[in-house]
Amino acid sequence: MTLTLARDSAGRRQYSGGAGLGNASRRFSGCAAVANRRAQLTAYLRMIGNTAAWYQPAVGVTGTLNASAWADQSGNGNSLLQASGANQPIIVPWANVNHLWQHGIPGNYASAPDSVPLALSQKFVIIWDGALDDWTPTGGQNLVAKYTTVGNQRSYALDVADTGKLELTVSADGQNASSLVSSAAPTVSDRARLAVRADYDGSVANATFYTATSAAGPWTQLGTVPTAAAATPFQSTAVLEIGSSSLGTAGVATGKTFRVKIINGTFAAGTLVFDADFTQLAEGTASFTESSANAATVTVNTTGAVPARVIGSPKIITDAAAYFMQASYTANQPRTYYIVGMDPAWAAGQYIADGTTANRLGLSKTTGTPKVSVNAGSAACEDPNLTLLAKHIITVVLNGAGSSITIDNGTPTTGNAGAGNPGGLTIGADGGGLNFGGFWFDEIIDRSVADTAATQAVIRSFLKPIHGTP
Repeated sequence: MTLTLARDSAGRRQYSGGAGLGNASRRFSGCAAVANRRAQLTAYLRMIGNTAAWYQPAVGVTGTLNASAWADQSGNGNSLLQASGANQPIIVPWANVNHLWQHGIPGNYASAPDSVPLALSQKFVIIWDGALDDWTPTGGQNLVAKYTTVGNQRSYALDVADTGKLELTVSADGQNASSLVSSAAPTVSDRARLAVRADYDGSVANATFYTATSAAGPWTQLGTVPTAAAATPFQSTAVLEIGSSSLGTAGVATGKTFRVKIINGTFAAGTLVFDADFTQLAEGTASFTESSANAATVTVNTTGAVPARVIGSPKIITDAAAYFMQASYTANQPRTYYIVGMDPAWAAGQYIADGTTANRLGLSKTTGTPKVSVNAGSAACEDPNLTLLAKHIITVVLNGAGSSITIDNGTPTTGNAGAGNPGGLTIGADGGGLNFGGFWFDEIIDRSVADTAATQAVIRSFLKPIHGTP
């Protein structure tokens, strides 16, 4: 089917259909609103037909922390499944606002350099606003810390203990430390948002803990006031960490951080010396300047296939180690796939997607960073444009000698990928459940035709504003 894209006198997009549509035409508004784009994409795919499977953000996902199913929204029942708990990908659900996301993996945290304003006095306030996956975490998790054990550079740290109680630790000499623990644990469900606050007064050696629905308050005191030895925080050279301590090696958090504030002095009259509001950042922000007068540079430190990341939209994450999903259905060439997502770390031989037999689609990382290729019997269409740690639309046409890969709206890389038929879809591994690949999946569309360049452009024009791709 041939589709013609034009604009009418009002500047609105108009799509005219060829065979199968007679003289009918369809008009879609040029409105940039994401909700409208989603509705337009749905209507457009229904109009042109041939959509075999469609996996949408946060729709039809079964599971809490890990996904056992990602339901097909095309109406064909071709759902991606994973019955084995050890192989189920990570779920990142809707959060409504952007945030720093961590998965408890060392080396993945946010930090700001040591500075004079972060050398706190006898009285200070730490506020953390976020949502832990587990509010009674085994071994405890750090929320905010200027606290490094190497070289005895301990200063202060706020964490959640494995009992769920809040704990504020202060060191007067960098080596020895005393902890003040809340008398009660906050009442909060796992993965639910809660702001916590610790007001420290070293002159009388106590800390008062509070909770709120967000960093904006209002605040409710949590339990009674614990006491410890009087102390002024040691003026350590440690960096300030969010979601960890000791340079991302201890107490790494699993969950979301929305905002962190530090006040030197009392809550009512002190000086704001740090204010990192992740809700105001774009997805994928790697560093930014926090908004206090200190204006510290906050860096999101990342490593591996499941890195810390500023995100807000839902995702299914495979980890390059064990996580994958698979759907078996009739899937013969020709086909066109639209895969929206991010490659967090490149390693040769990792598979992003495949059929249900190895190398029947074979979209994999190959040759050199950040190249990808496709293989349905013969490796081809090597494309170097999949930038790491950035969201893209990967369009794969699987059509023998007429196969291609296009990254976003770039120039297609063409070649002969072979004649193998996918027989379904695998994500995060090859079709045999091996050669695992780390990838953050936002959306996938599988179409049982070789879409023309014009059709591809139309579909990407809807996906781009939905997902914020280049």
